[in-house]
Amino acid sequence: MKRTFFKSEFMVVLLLGSAIMLYLFSYPMTTDSKELDRAYASYKIVVKKSERKMYLYNDQAKLVKTYKIALGFNPAGTKFKQGDGATPEGDYYLTHKNPQSNYYLSLGVSFPNIRDADAGLKAKLITQVQHDAIVMAINNKQKPPQNTKLGGDIFIHGGGTNNDWTWGCVALSNPDIKELFDLLPLKTRIKITL
Repeated sequence: MKRTFFKSEFMVVLLLGSAIMLYLFSYPMTTDSKELDRAYASYKIVVKKSERKMYLYNDQAKLVKTYKIALGFNPAGTKFKQGDGATPEGDYYLTHKNPQSNYYLSLGVSFPNIRDADAGLKAKLITQVQHDAIVMAINNKQKPPQNTKLGGDIFIHGGGTNNDWTWGCVALSNPDIKELFDLLPLKTRIKITL
């Protein structure tokens, strides 16, 4: 009796497993990068350093909300190397979310980008191998290497906006970063301008 029960139980598990696999593999999956880009395009962040403002736009380029920000302790110009206290300028995307940030919550920015890597290679701050690793990561919409002389660990995070105090990050009030942390998907586009 036990052996028959075991066989029938095994058959049920096997049939359920087969049904689940059939469902999963019949679900249409896409690797079309244009389709993925459209999914990530639901929001766009624009940081205007000279205004100390960050603008959130929806997929129809309609302004959704404006946020007050603080920048790196050296806010003039773009980030050039590790420790310069400058906030980078250029086109980036959201790489990851950190719920255990030292500054409440944080959103990773894809610094350095290809333009940053090109400038770093030209200035001999990074090697060709490091440059190529950055380019590969950016082309694959991944987090670029963070351990070069260009610097890294650039975030949009909480901690307040009273003055320019970060090491190159964009700081918001804690309620504002909570709102964005919950709202924005990974790969959200970020443009940082003067």
